[in-house]
Amino acid sequence: MCTKEKFDLYEKYQKVVHKSPGNSIGGYKSFLCNSPLYDPQSTTDSKMSHVDSHKDDARTIKDEGVFPEVLGSYHMLHRIDGELAMVGVLDITDTCVSSVYLYYDPKWEFLSPGHLSAIREIEYVRKCMTLGAPETFHYYYMGLYFQNC
Repeated sequence: MCTKEKFDLYEKYQKVVHKSPGNSIGGYKSFLCNSPLYDPQSTTDSKMSHVDSHKDDARTIKDEGVFPEVLGSYHMLHRIDGELAMVGVLDITDTCVSSVYLYYDPKWEFLSPGHLSAIREIEYVRKCMTLGAPETFHYYYMGLYFQNC
């Protein structure tokens, strides 16, 4: 889900780290919020076989427990003292978590955000494997998910 807080952090990251001019909210949504894996209007797209479709609420923010009820793209938020510090964009399938993109507040660059997020994402995969993920779920990919690959 796209929020002002996440977009503001993305803008700051783009300007400082990539020396990129301002971005539009539409471009941000298209790049990092609209899932290539999930169509909320579809009754079957990216649904897990053990999940009832009536539980989907068109991707509003909610605590979904450890393993999500619906497969697709998600934002893993990392906060320091309550402040949004990093956002990891993940694709979650029935076999893996794919780490798609990471953006962060440049003031936290000294903490090596890429390393921290990778460790946290690996920890998440391990936790999913013990608390409710399908039997086929056991991979972590550092990169984009390609459906035909």
